[in-house]
Amino acid sequence: SVTVLLTAQVKPNKEGEFKTFVAKCLKETRLYDGFINIEIYEDKITKGSFVFYEKWVNIKAYEAYLSWRTEQGVMDEIGAMLTTAPVITYYDLVDI
Repeated sequence: SVTVLLTAQVKPNKEGEFKTFVAKCLKETRLYDGFINIEIYEDKITKGSFVFYEKWVNIKAYEAYLSWRTEQGVMDEIGAMLTTAPVITYYDLVDI
């Protein structure tokens, strides 16, 4: 599996709209092929800063999911609420 971290900075006064929109999308996300788990964190100090901590079977499954969401227009809707493009990084678990 792969751990995906997506960080996003939401525009001032858009936090509620962002949370509502993401919550609406999560039902479909959880059913998507290759999805394992997602947790979303909001920074306690930096208002509007979010981290999506996701587990997918592999990068290919996540990238297919992103393509699907882009085709639906979801990424444009989310992008309109952000100050900059989200940052996506991929991690493997280190067995130490």
